[in-house]
Amino acid sequence: MDGPHLKKFGLIIILIFFSLLCPLKPTAIGNTNNPFIIIIFNTIARTYYYNYDLKTNTYKTIYFKENTGCYSDGLLATDGSCLYYTDNVNGNYNLYKVKTNGSPSDSIRLTENIKIDMICLGRNKIFCRSRQKNHSNYSIAILNLLNNKLDVCYKEETDSDVFKLQYNQFTHKIYTIERSIEEMNTLHLPHLPLNRIVEYDENGNKIKELFQMKGFINDISVSKDGHVVLVSVSGAKPINEIYVVNLNTSSKKLIIKSTMDYIATHPILSWDGKGFYFLAVFSDSKVLLDDGQHVESSRGIYYYDLTTKKSSKIFNKNGGFINEYNLQYTESE
Repeated sequence: MDGPHLKKFGLIIILIFFSLLCPLKPTAIGNTNNPFIIIIFNTIARTYYYNYDLKTNTYKTIYFKENTGCYSDGLLATDGSCLYYTDNVNGNYNLYKVKTNGSPSDSIRLTENIKIDMICLGRNKIFCRSRQKNHSNYSIAILNLLNNKLDVCYKEETDSDVFKLQYNQFTHKIYTIERSIEEMNTLHLPHLPLNRIVEYDENGNKIKELFQMKGFINDISVSKDGHVVLVSVSGAKPINEIYVVNLNTSSKKLIIKSTMDYIATHPILSWDGKGFYFLAVFSDSKVLLDDGQHVESSRGIYYYDLTTKKSSKIFNKNGGFINEYNLQYTESE
């Protein structure tokens, strides 16, 4: 082997040796080593945002604000530096950003003149529902965090209503539950409206309809491979049921059936697909709130193991009510 070829061969050996010693660092999106739950907990006076560590089963407060008595959502930035949350101020829902453990004076409003809720965090983007002025329906909206530009998808659509949405950080797709405003306004029980699960890309372009059924699909959670979806459904009777749906065959399997004494909602699949988290209310789970006067049903976060078919409590706290929760993952180290 001559000199130039010998040098090239030696360089290849060095590169292979170096790659074995220093493997490539994984990207932040898709990392599943440190799953955690963001919990939005409401009391009479305040809304608290907790970061619940699923490894240590401990939680800490990352922000709190005065309670407006309205729906709120919350997500932690991938680097943990700030919280994104929705709030109703002077009759308008908007999206806000605040430093972790910051004060209300640190809060920055990111949107205005459009109703925003149900936020999901993507790669330098926040996906959410939006309702434009003079519209009865909700649409997907995408906020670019690099330039703070908000785009409303299919803004001319007035009938199809986005009831819920989920962003899947592994398939990099948006999934929605959609209903017709006209059908919802004209149908009466026992007739049920058609609910559809629709898939979009990260730019808000509709890809395809995945599943439909007569009834009310209230929540969705799509698996990391995009082939299975967990849904909570109610029909003519306001009894919620949780199903696993195979999107390849459209077949569904009942997992949890609520009763008047036990209501299970908002399932979120775990990363490994071995179970899911959900919210549950028991009829006898009444708690006295901090004001010492009001009593409210306590709602806790539970985990359902698909193998053992058993549920276990993850988090519950007296003195208030879990309004919402989201499963997230930390950046790779």
